[in-house]
Amino acid sequence: MLTVHPYKQMSSNLLSFWRSCRSNIKYATLLAAGLGSLSQPVSGQLTIQIVNDSGLSDTNIYLMVPGKAGATLNPQSLFVDKNTGVNAAVALSTLATNSWGTSTLVSPISGNTDTVYSFQAGYISSGTIYFIYNNSFVFSNGITPSPSPDGGNGGSGYRYDYAELTFKGTEGNNDVDLTYVDKFGIPLQLEWFQGTNTAATNLQAGSYVYASTRTLANLFAANGFAGAVFGLTNAGTTSGNITPGWQYAAGTNPYANFARIVAPQKTSGTGASVSPYPGVTNYLDFLVAHPFTLNGASVQSGSVTVTFDVTNTIVTNFYYYYLGYKTSVATNNAGGWTFTLSYDPKRMPASYDLLAMGAISNSTTNVTTNGTTIVVNLPVQYTNTITFSIPDTNTTICASAFIYGAPVGPYYSVNGTPVTDVTHPSYNVEAWMLGDVLSAVNFGFAGGIYGSNSEQWFSTVEWTSYPYGWAQPSPYNNPTNGYFNPYAGLMYYEADAYTFAFSERITPDVGLPVESGDVIRITLLPDDRLDSPIPVVQTNLTTGNSLTLSWNPVAGATGYQVNMLRPLGIASANITSTSYTFTGLTAGTPCVMSVQAVGTQNGNPIITPARPISATTTGTYLPDTNGTLTTVQVSCSISDPFYQVGYVSLNGVQLFRTNSVNPSPWMTPNGVPARWLAAAGTNQVPVTVYDNSGNVLFNDWFAFVLTATNAGEYVVSDLMFYGQKAGTLPALTSGNPFTPSTTSYNLLFTLNYIPAETRKYAPVTIASTNSPVIITAVSSLPGGGIRFNFNVPAGTNYAVEASGNLTHWRTNSIGTGVPGGESYTNAAGSNSVQFYRIKL
Repeated sequence: MLTVHPYKQMSSNLLSFWRSCRSNIKYATLLAAGLGSLSQPVSGQLTIQIVNDSGLSDTNIYLMVPGKAGATLNPQSLFVDKNTGVNAAVALSTLATNSWGTSTLVSPISGNTDTVYSFQAGYISSGTIYFIYNNSFVFSNGITPSPSPDGGNGGSGYRYDYAELTFKGTEGNNDVDLTYVDKFGIPLQLEWFQGTNTAATNLQAGSYVYASTRTLANLFAANGFAGAVFGLTNAGTTSGNITPGWQYAAGTNPYANFARIVAPQKTSGTGASVSPYPGVTNYLDFLVAHPFTLNGASVQSGSVTVTFDVTNTIVTNFYYYYLGYKTSVATNNAGGWTFTLSYDPKRMPASYDLLAMGAISNSTTNVTTNGTTIVVNLPVQYTNTITFSIPDTNTTICASAFIYGAPVGPYYSVNGTPVTDVTHPSYNVEAWMLGDVLSAVNFGFAGGIYGSNSEQWFSTVEWTSYPYGWAQPSPYNNPTNGYFNPYAGLMYYEADAYTFAFSERITPDVGLPVESGDVIRITLLPDDRLDSPIPVVQTNLTTGNSLTLSWNPVAGATGYQVNMLRPLGIASANITSTSYTFTGLTAGTPCVMSVQAVGTQNGNPIITPARPISATTTGTYLPDTNGTLTTVQVSCSISDPFYQVGYVSLNGVQLFRTNSVNPSPWMTPNGVPARWLAAAGTNQVPVTVYDNSGNVLFNDWFAFVLTATNAGEYVVSDLMFYGQKAGTLPALTSGNPFTPSTTSYNLLFTLNYIPAETRKYAPVTIASTNSPVIITAVSSLPGGGIRFNFNVPAGTNYAVEASGNLTHWRTNSIGTGVPGGESYTNAAGSNSVQFYRIKL
């Protein structure tokens, strides 16, 4: 995926990364820095909107917000200290008394006119937002207010669900997500808006539910898991409980006793099985005779101080590369199984060259200087032996519950020494390694069709393949075989929010990194609603200029809206049939399409969320030669730890690695980046990344818009590099009037690619660069601060801006350029990677 993720990508070549990401937002220079943590919470504000579209009265929806002590909410009465005190949930309708009042909207799902309630978070750590139907429950002295997911505990039989929320007011520290990990209780929709404007154009990302509750229950029953669907008995009373086997029954309130659909790790079972899901005993016994190889990189990195002279001292980050690990499974004397991850240098990728990567051995740096340019390559091997065991068949936590759950914690050994807490120096990288191993079992990758080396599992498998890239051989589409997580396999397409603990290896991250001043909207959806169509591409009808989609009819729909999300410029079609052919396409180009069911309810139009599907027309793409306005140059920087990438095709021009350094410049055979002429209006070209065998790793579009100003110059805007799952993307704008030229390139873009163990559909930031501003003398300060020098033309006003994600920027200081240059110091630092730019 071509991406610039500052908090994920800060790895082996930090300063080169700084140089490659200079951003021209009228001659701006961009700088990224990993800074130390803050000791005190930073004030901020996040608005949380709640929309009850469930059909229940607002007085029958209760909510509370448990979290760690010290949270600040408005109203504060919503907050519940997770460890002390007694608090009861409050009715949603009570939020109407807040000073900012309420508003209304017409739901595109139900056609209802719903009230929009709000509260605000200034600071909260490890928080949750609970929603409960029909009953208020009590959170008392750290006891979770919810029942065990497959039990009622007497008076705690409720229908409930929740969102997770951490908001510390600083960029890079905030996260909100929905939690269908343990169970599916209430269908919740989450949307994140930039700033306070909740118009669709400000929608950053969202998590959607595509199937009605009835459809989900029927899906589980059809696959033999009816016992995973639980119903309520005597809800909210001293005898309240939940029992397995709920079934839809028509009537005035068919969901009155629906409780939840429970995941394997949260259901009761005997032995190695978790009722009603299949056990993993056969799979684990199979792995005893079939070890697999782990080659990966931890997103948790380390740091090293590099000193050049008294004025040039920096702290740079590196990835841990755990290369050449044989993962063996053995039965133990207690009746369970033990996993052993043992380092074996012979199992390292054949193409992996540590010298080329700049590391001779652990913690050894290869540093060169070139004027003020410093190159630091610091990939570090990880060579410990790690072991962990899963329970025997006689424990209360059986093997299946362990594998399907998230048992990453102080429950493993390193070189024979038990790890007892998360402050162990290498805990983060070890936990990531264990996550890879458990992902292999949850996905069915270990012993599957992609071989025994994890390099292939997380780089060549498209997330949309059901389930998990068809990793298991026939019957790979049968979740009852126990060779992958069946709950995950069934929920995979039905709810964006669903993610068990390891799915970030191949799926979009469900966490939304909200920022101060933003709005998140959580909608409680109706159980009965239109299902989203599941389109498929008719491969036998795919040609060089056409693609045909088909789908099953959706009950209750009056028609369908068919969309070509990219390439841009193709109109949507509104039809009543269940197939559609896009014509007039270009050969060899990626297409991202979707189908939405439409209808009318409560006198208003309704439409379902869209599930995008990708396909490529046949034939070979011919480069775009229609531009006449100005010359564009695009370079490609690739972080390729296993040397998997063979070449990149950008606008039909092939780019190749120019040297063995990783990341390496990628250029055409004559040693220059890709160039072409752009036109006024929307410009878009396909970008395809191939592996060494010619297989496509990534295939999508890069686009930008050129608009004339009144002065006869042009402005670059709406720079987008697609690749995330949702059809809506933030527009990454660059206000930089320039005079077009067809003889020299004055639009320069840098694309960055990370192929393995990344979220394959995360949004990507593209930076336009053409900057005379140069950053030098970068140095770290005690406590995580940073200092650097920069030159600005004398008399020119400037602003130093910072961002944690290259999308939202804050102004840290302003000034006017003076002869000899300027200096900037941020002594406070931050607990996340930061980007800096100088805006003129």
